[in-house]
Amino acid sequence: MEIIAVLMLLINQQHAPSTILVGKTFLWNVYCDPNKEIPVIEIGGIKYGLHDSLLIKKVDGLGNVIYSSNNGILYKKNNEFHYKNALLKIEMPLRSTPYSERIDAQRKNIYAINAYNEVHKLKSNINTTYVFNWNVDSDYMYYKNNTSMGGGYLPNYLKKFYDSLK
Repeated sequence: MEIIAVLMLLINQQHAPSTILVGKTFLWNVYCDPNKEIPVIEIGGIKYGLHDSLLIKKVDGLGNVIYSSNNGILYKKNNEFHYKNALLKIEMPLRSTPYSERIDAQRKNIYAINAYNEVHKLKSNINTTYVFNWNVDSDYMYYKNNTSMGGGYLPNYLKKFYDSLK
């Protein structure tokens, strides 16, 4: 078991980005990995975790690429990235910050809470008593280490949920 933990740590360090975009307010931590093909804004707060996948890509009059979703928008202003989320009523600059173990732990926590929320939403739609397994380490590693989430990848936490329905 200890060998697996050491291997996970080594893999984690090998694939961690050197920098990440970070925005902070009193209540919120916002992260954006600049290496992702489709930007995902990771929003964390007290007992809150959300991934805002920015799917719509536009170019403004100055040639800046703008990404947006139903609730959020990532844009450049004065050569600095900014993120605005209408649902959460937040807007903040995102600054390039050296990647650290602390940032990685916060991102992993946001990922786990987002995974729980996804499963909870599915669970409540079909009225089942499935108990969520908080061990999402391998799913987080896959998410963190890949620039694209395409190709039909289904996270293990969703596979476990769907398998429980059989």
